[in-house]
Amino acid sequence: MACNDDCGREVLEACRIAKIHVPEQIAVVGVDNDNLLCELSDPPLSSVALDTEGGGYPSAALLDELMQGRIRKPQRLVVTPLHVVTRPSSDIVALDDVDVAAALKFIHERAANPICVEDVVAHVQLSRRALEIRFQKAMNRTIHDELLRIRMERARRLLLESDLPIPKVAAGVGFSTANYFVQVFSREVGITPARFRNKMRTT
Repeated sequence: MACNDDCGREVLEACRIAKIHVPEQIAVVGVDNDNLLCELSDPPLSSVALDTEGGGYPSAALLDELMQGRIRKPQRLVVTPLHVVTRPSSDIVALDDVDVAAALKFIHERAANPICVEDVVAHVQLSRRALEIRFQKAMNRTIHDELLRIRMERARRLLLESDLPIPKVAAGVGFSTANYFVQVFSREVGITPARFRNKMRTT
């Protein structure tokens, strides 16, 4: 468990460099539930949501008291946790099914390549129908949906954290053509990759 989401993301990066699989070998949880930061982590970071609103009102009241000179000694306010927002960095629901776990690992490791559902099935060496049924039961989504989810998350990260042109981003997340990438990204995110980058960097 990391003290905040920034540190949690650093732990995930260290795991990637050390070839430690998350969450198969270690689960990682941050604190603050910074949605953008958590979702752009690889894999997306689970995090403890805090009662920031509940902590904000006492903080404002204390500041008012300090400004009016009614309180002179430092006071400590504690922002209480609400719940854990579970994301793939600690979601080990599929680990009981070794074939689904193998499929997930293959998807996470190869999503930057132009793989498809058939490649996942071939890697696990089950019939497509059998793997699809077990994957849906364990993950509550299809193999295709998981592959697309990972690619969109990585695309968002590349768009925000690099100046790579759109064709390079497309190739970096497993799309064979930039046009198809733009079409899929726009459908899934609701905005073109270029507009997403401009919007997020100006807000």
